[in-house]
Amino acid sequence: MLKRIIACLLCLTAALPLAACGKDPLPPIETSGDTDTETDPGAVTDTWAILQEELRKTIDENLAILLPDGNVQGLEKDWIAANPEAFDTIVSCGESALPYLTELADGFEFYDNSAENCRRALAKYAAYTINPSLYDLVYPSPDGKNRATFSPTSFACGLDPFMGTQYSLTVSDAQNNAVLVSAEELCFAAGVTVSADAPLLQWSPDGNYALFMQGYRHTITRLYIADIQNAVCYALPHKAELEAVLQKDLAYYDSETDAIFDNLHLSLGTWGDGTVTVKMSLSHTVGGSADIGEYTYDLVNGWITDITVTAALAPVPTYQSFYTETDGYGVSAHTNAAGMEFHYFYTTSDAGKTWTETETNLDTVYPCVITGISFRDESVGFVVYRYWDDSFSPPIVMTKDGGKTWEKQMNICDLLQEYADQHYMLQANPPQFHEDGRCTMEIKGTLPDNPTDCVYVTIESTDCETWNITHAETEPAESDSSR
Repeated sequence: MLKRIIACLLCLTAALPLAACGKDPLPPIETSGDTDTETDPGAVTDTWAILQEELRKTIDENLAILLPDGNVQGLEKDWIAANPEAFDTIVSCGESALPYLTELADGFEFYDNSAENCRRALAKYAAYTINPSLYDLVYPSPDGKNRATFSPTSFACGLDPFMGTQYSLTVSDAQNNAVLVSAEELCFAAGVTVSADAPLLQWSPDGNYALFMQGYRHTITRLYIADIQNAVCYALPHKAELEAVLQKDLAYYDSETDAIFDNLHLSLGTWGDGTVTVKMSLSHTVGGSADIGEYTYDLVNGWITDITVTAALAPVPTYQSFYTETDGYGVSAHTNAAGMEFHYFYTTSDAGKTWTETETNLDTVYPCVITGISFRDESVGFVVYRYWDDSFSPPIVMTKDGGKTWEKQMNICDLLQEYADQHYMLQANPPQFHEDGRCTMEIKGTLPDNPTDCVYVTIESTDCETWNITHAETEPAESDSSR
């Protein structure tokens, strides 16, 4: 039936002005012998309408098969993999299906995971499969020798978990189509305007580099470089790398909105001779953003040559612990080297709206990767760590004077000798303080050659000084709300 519908539609499109698609001409219509009989235009139009209705019905039926019971989890490729025949049936309708598919696709909305919107996304994907030129984004280089093409791999990733159409990028030689650079599964912000003034990709004047973005709406915007001569794609430095250079948090407290602006966005400033200047701004989910400066990146040697911050930054500690509703402590951690960190200690008395840095000896005690902090009161608190390199024995570090001075209380492996002997990579969660005076700490260990082989241990102290094992097994302990 479907083949007959398609064949008839192809014939009719040759005769009707609204669908001149260059297919085989309409075959002769048989008559009863009266050679002067002409085809009734009304009958042709009626037949067209009937066949169009049948085509729409076929598409609707197969979309329903692809999305049964309102199932909206996953991406188009997941839905298609479950029922490939249904998708093939839609695509086999060819160009004749495009008017209805694009009609459905025009109603697609980002941030909407309803069954109806997923149906629209799938219709858009089917239309793209039939005719890629509908949604491919093509950017030729300034000299016309190369072209960069963004090909959609998913429209539904605007639903969950990302915030925009997912593309793959291919940079090819315009003359012979040889692939020069490629990158898979890039995600772009739904709010980006695709125009000559705001393209997703921008070429350097010499055509040796192409800069493109990966956005997550108001959360972050990353910039990537396609290096044509070396055939590689890489990310330009983002928040962690920039904070390591600045030794400061890229964040500030905005008094007007009572919010911490710490979502970093990058955008192209200017191209130089083998360099690119990148503009930096910060935003928050409540809305609003502010420019905070720029940095210059050496594209040839791969490092930051200059960075300028023009805004007054405020610390926002990575790890925070409050012993009252308004009073607490925080620690910021910035990468120093592999497995190593710089640590900065802060206090707050306004529920974390503002923080004041305090001198401390944390880096002298143990300058490695922190996994959390916890304070019992204004004086007693802990910092806990993960394993480092081939040392599987991270310490428990304690303060008794509100963070001014810290000292190692013990190495975890000294207590968990059984697991140390098996070379478990141990890391501790911040301790929990209980009303009955107990303090408990959960520790997880994984084997280096088998990350799925885990051990879960709970240790307990009644004086925050002496610790004993109270639980150990290969499954996490159930939460004890009575503690």
